[in-house]
Amino acid sequence: MDEPTRNLSEARGLAAAVIQGDLAILEAAPLLSSALFGTSLQYTRLHNFFTGVASETDDLPIGRVRVHWAPEALIEKDQQSAKYESRIHDRFLSVCRELLAYAPERDSK
Repeated sequence: MDEPTRNLSEARGLAAAVIQGDLAILEAAPLLSSALFGTSLQYTRLHNFFTGVASETDDLPIGRVRVHWAPEALIEKDQQSAKYESRIHDRFLSVCRELLAYAPERDSK
């Protein structure tokens, strides 16, 4: 399996985990953006969406970095995270479904 195929497979696994509720969308966004580099989806609308979400939330304590944040700061940032996530939740899941439905053999690239 070549690297673009592995990356696309990884991205599909991440998208499925988000849809199943096993991976938080704000945690998934940078992972999905990275996984799509080198694939036929790089710089497409799907990739740009995940990259945009990752960029919009890169100042929020997501994942393992939370242990380095003061509890008081986490309260404020968690509120920001929840507000942003609620705004994009449905669209994020929709884009994940599009990624799962993507068939590279139909790609014109």
